[in-house]
Amino acid sequence: MIDKANKVVITDYSNYEPSKSRNGGCYLFTTIFTRVSGEMWQISYCTSAEFEYCPVQGIFRQCKNCWNLVYEGEFWDSPTHCGLDYQVVSTREVLKAISEADASEDYEVEIIY
Repeated sequence: MIDKANKVVITDYSNYEPSKSRNGGCYLFTTIFTRVSGEMWQISYCTSAEFEYCPVQGIFRQCKNCWNLVYEGEFWDSPTHCGLDYQVVSTREVLKAISEADASEDYEVEIIY
């Protein structure tokens, strides 16, 4: 099913209302699995909301206020990068996520080759 896929995108429409999808509280949420090597996939997240959303943790949070920012060098007022690592999962876990999404009419699965 995903042997030759490079990416799997699962979108959750369970709370989605187009007229409220930017700042009205009824957003869609997307989980993106990107193949990083043979059987391993990196997970990232996004949403339709116009508010800052962490692609690493899948939560609403401004990067500038995140406690995971890393400051290096002599200028401690400017972060150099995010200190978090993206979660990496196996193909088995991606297949499980696809199966769970396919079992619900509120989810859409896109497999990109």
